[in-house]
Amino acid sequence: MSSGPITIYDKSALQALSVDQAALFGQFYRIVITPLFFVETLADLEKEVDEGKTPEAVVGLIAAKTANQTADANAHHSRLIVAELLGHRITMDGRPHVVGGRHVMTKEGRRGIVYDDAPEAKALDRWQKQRFLEIEREIAKHWRESLQELKIRKLDVNAMFAEVPRPRSLEDVRDYAAGFARQADGPSFLAALNTLQVPAGPRGTIFQRWLEHGSPSLGAFAPYAAHVLTVQVFFELAVSLGLISGDRPSNAADMAYLFYLPFCMIFTSADKLHMKTAPLFLRRDQVFLSGADLKADLKRLDEYFSAQPKEVLDRGVMFFEPPYNGDFITSKLWKQCLPGWRSREGQAKKKPMDPEREKKLLEQFKAETESPEVAPIDSDSADFVVIQRAYPVRMGNGKLSPRISPSARGSTSARSARTKQGHKLRTEKKMAAR
Repeated sequence: MSSGPITIYDKSALQALSVDQAALFGQFYRIVITPLFFVETLADLEKEVDEGKTPEAVVGLIAAKTANQTADANAHHSRLIVAELLGHRITMDGRPHVVGGRHVMTKEGRRGIVYDDAPEAKALDRWQKQRFLEIEREIAKHWRESLQELKIRKLDVNAMFAEVPRPRSLEDVRDYAAGFARQADGPSFLAALNTLQVPAGPRGTIFQRWLEHGSPSLGAFAPYAAHVLTVQVFFELAVSLGLISGDRPSNAADMAYLFYLPFCMIFTSADKLHMKTAPLFLRRDQVFLSGADLKADLKRLDEYFSAQPKEVLDRGVMFFEPPYNGDFITSKLWKQCLPGWRSREGQAKKKPMDPEREKKLLEQFKAETESPEVAPIDSDSADFVVIQRAYPVRMGNGKLSPRISPSARGSTSARSARTKQGHKLRTEKKMAAR
């Protein structure tokens, strides 16, 4: 499992990659998949495709490129907004917020969190085999129909800027939207709840809590909700001012990817709208990586590792790290985003783990995953976090895992084999959401 920089991508970035490049992408970057990616990918079941292809095959290929051996599915932004408004802390330091997890305690008294295969990971596995549930086909149909019927709300800019200068650039629009989230009064707070489409059910409790805290600005009361509000107001105002096209309903879906920027270190996309807008909302320690640059770098890395000796390749991609030296973007991003990373010369040539040690480690994982559940704990205070995943042994032309002999290459049984391991990494304590 990769412990590389936490990365969010959109569908355009993934589609540009070959399966071999996608395998390296999943190894060298810690992937966070947004709910929007799942819906957009599934929606291709209703899309017209080139002659000789089927929609099922197109979606299956995208799913095959999704490196679900490292991918985490982030919680939906609307769920996080309501949770934050009700008083739950939503961290925005580059860690994803993953739903679920069983809170357990071992017989030795060690407390931890166990994440089983997520529903999203199981769905991706089915999609790779072109197996789709009827409800998924209905979701695909509904999404494409709703996108075609979507009308982007346009604001009355004449009234808004009758007495003050209009924003002239996207940076100006961003600043105006951020200022709106900083307003602290009842009408502004109510307008924010409406724009965020907060359900009616919890609004009474939310409003009471806001009053008890002294009626602060949304930015002070619920920072993540303020981030989403800023992105949404920015988009609507930029469209209303003619700085972003309002003729493409898909622009609204593309902008929604920016709701999840607080939960990554890197955002990569080949979408022109993302290239213009995403950098406006990144923290100083975040990076926007164009889809073209990502593909070119992964192509070079694929060539680099393909030239390695057979004993290195037989170890499997899951044991690779980017070259510490050399002009690779990925290597530079590891150094920038993972300051504790140091060169491990010859790391890929090391012998596999001692079988006895591996056996003991797997027994420990098994004991942890089968421990009884206890009251919820904070992930930062957990003694361990175990993530269980099913993933293909092979991906493209390379092995992901060494648990397959070279003689089995290319066989149907080898390609369809699955292995499940629990992974316990120190970084997982920082990765897992509460």
